[in-house]
Amino acid sequence: MRRLRMAHAAVALSLLIAGTVLAPGVAIGQDTAQALPTGASDITDTANGKRLIDEAKERFERQGHRAGELRAVRDGSGVLIVPKKSRLVVYDRTVKNGKVLPMLAPLTEDDPLSVTESSGTTELAEAAGPTWSFVGNHCFTQISDTWATLDHCYYKYKLANDGSSTYDWYALNRFGTASNNSPWVLDEAKIRAYRYSGSSQTWADWTPRSNWSAGSCSTVNIGISTPVGGLSKSFERCPEKVTFTKSANGSQPDYTQTWFGRRTRGNRELNFEIAVRIKQGGTATWTLPAEVHGGPY
Repeated sequence: MRRLRMAHAAVALSLLIAGTVLAPGVAIGQDTAQALPTGASDITDTANGKRLIDEAKERFERQGHRAGELRAVRDGSGVLIVPKKSRLVVYDRTVKNGKVLPMLAPLTEDDPLSVTESSGTTELAEAAGPTWSFVGNHCFTQISDTWATLDHCYYKYKLANDGSSTYDWYALNRFGTASNNSPWVLDEAKIRAYRYSGSSQTWADWTPRSNWSAGSCSTVNIGISTPVGGLSKSFERCPEKVTFTKSANGSQPDYTQTWFGRRTRGNRELNFEIAVRIKQGGTATWTLPAEVHGGPY
């Protein structure tokens, strides 16, 4: 028995040292923080990791977002700064040369117990009418090697007093600000949200609903309208081009927004909202990939 326990301990130690190869869609929790895919590494305690975390905290605080304790992880696309308690998921990303590489992305947090318990309907709740209730939010940073940085966040909501004993509705506001790392330039930024495995969802609404291209900056409003309105955000949409892609209506909600530009040294904003329907008593969990690309000139 003692030899068996020692063998298990040796295997566990080797996994911690070498890293564990995980299949796409497998979440990495706090208890297995070192279980990163081959090619990824935790750089939180390095001088560079500490510097990047401090810089991210300063940006989050200036924008009015809570930072908390952060973790820095390097994968094949650059460095990802996330709250320490965030669950990460491995997903496949096709890079520009056509090669498919395993990358890391954070997940939305689990619902607080108070949100889960309040999903039932009552006569008083029905009389109050449906309203969106806040569930949680976090911010992350994606750094593309040397050239550019993307701070991206989410706000998650649940529809309260919906009057349905069959379904619940969730909404996600996903937004980010991309910038160049001076003196370099920003070329492209992308934020995405897609259904995490095990979270049953169908589409309810999404916005923006069209691509945009223009030669000047303008402030625009976005907001979902079904099953009720009330979630509206404004952001500055700037020159070059903003596009979106969305999965077909069905059980695999997936939305991506991309800003395209060349040799930009200003900040660029991204912002979208989606709403989904789930079976009563469940929850909506999303995977939140992000990309940012820049260059020396």
